[in-house]
Amino acid sequence: RQYYPDRKKNLAPLNAEDFEFFKGFPEESMKTLIACLKPISFENEAFICEKDQSNDEIYFIRKGEVNILLPTQNGQTMHL
Repeated sequence: RQYYPDRKKNLAPLNAEDFEFFKGFPEESMKTLIACLKPISFENEAFICEKDQSNDEIYFIRKGEVNILLPTQNGQTMHL
C-alpha cells in the first residue's frame, strides 16, 4: 500500500475539532489525538485496507468517497 503526502495545498488544514465526531472530547485528550494525526492522500482507485489485513489506523475523509467492498463466501463482492 502506498501513502501520498497531502498534496492538496489549496485546502486549508482541518482541525480535529472541525469533525463532529470529536465535539465534547476533553481538551487534554484532543491534544494527545492531534499529536498523532497526519494528513495523507490516496490516488483514485487505491486500496486503503484489504480483508484480513491487520490495521491499527483510522481514517477521516476530508474530500472524496470511499467504497467498502467485502468478498462473500460464494465468490461475489458485497458493496457496503
